[in-house]
Amino acid sequence: MEWWDVGGSLFAYSQLVERLWKEQESFLIVEHDVELSLRALRQARHCPCEWGVSPYRGPWDGVGTPPLLDKSLGCTRFSASLMKSLPDAVVEANRIDDAGTVVPPGSWQRLDCRLYSILRGVGENMHTPHIHDEVLHHHKFGYGCSCGGKCEES
Repeated sequence: MEWWDVGGSLFAYSQLVERLWKEQESFLIVEHDVELSLRALRQARHCPCEWGVSPYRGPWDGVGTPPLLDKSLGCTRFSASLMKSLPDAVVEANRIDDAGTVVPPGSWQRLDCRLYSILRGVGENMHTPHIHDEVLHHHKFGYGCSCGGKCEES
């Protein structure tokens, strides 16, 4: 297990994912506000899928149940075989310029959406994430923690 501090710039996270992708060795992303369960870790380690996502609850208006985010990178495993089949996926994702947004290409803020669109692709390059068990997301919003009261700080 390795820890990286990617808080130094808008581009550090995307650059790290790009570097890991180029190494073409399977890796698991667990972001700082995700609580990794033992079950999710086992699924990431042993599932034969190429792209495994442990979704989590995201921001919501405080009414009903928060949406389940399954396109985020918060707890995602990418396999070596996926990286070998699409070696430039992260480079391409980091070049996407979303017209009409203020988020620059290569920013961490849209890496998940941009990479998702590349991996989903079309035809023989189309990949689908395999959804694993849900994990807790401890992101602080105006209404409290997105975990829905499952942490001490809620």
